[in-house]
Amino acid sequence: MAILTAIMRGSETIIVTRDADVLEQYFKVLCLMKEHYRAMLVADRYAASPDTMPFREVPIHGNGVHIPPFSGSTILELETTDAELNPLPAGFHFVNTYCFVLGGEPSSMRTTSCSFCAETEIAQMLKVKTVTGGLNTDKLNGRNCTIHTTALTLENHRVVVSIGKETVLSINPFGSFGIDDLNNTLTENEEHTFLSYRSEP
Repeated sequence: MAILTAIMRGSETIIVTRDADVLEQYFKVLCLMKEHYRAMLVADRYAASPDTMPFREVPIHGNGVHIPPFSGSTILELETTDAELNPLPAGFHFVNTYCFVLGGEPSSMRTTSCSFCAETEIAQMLKVKTVTGGLNTDKLNGRNCTIHTTALTLENHRVVVSIGKETVLSINPFGSFGIDDLNNTLTENEEHTFLSYRSEP
């Protein structure tokens, strides 16, 4: 609710807790929102002008063990890096949201803090996901756009953008979810962040 308040109202928010799990959940939901927002912006750009983005059609390969992320025989794929891909708008409305975890006894209390520089425009992505039942975009005729990053260096990451008919899994009694959402929720993003943090002088 604190994160939604910041994004939807443009009001700076602060979470103060003694529960370290709250910090983990805070970090996870913001990682997911960031990637969904970037995917929506890439999809908007591609839908407006497909010829300006070097997507290529690639076959979907299944290994017989894991559920393929997309259905059909092919998807559109763009391989690039974080340094080259920047779909974020030049003009935006900035808002901060913070999380502070308090630990120790009152006489020797310690604080772990995390902050996220959000954009209120992320609200549009949340509205799109609500209307489409979980897709990042409503511009691709039922196809979804996903972004995956892996570390090349601490300063730059390999980015793979995919567009296709996403596999949807039904999990009773909770409903249906895109497989990308499930994978991102279960994947640890904290390791790369920790390594990047530890490398700072």
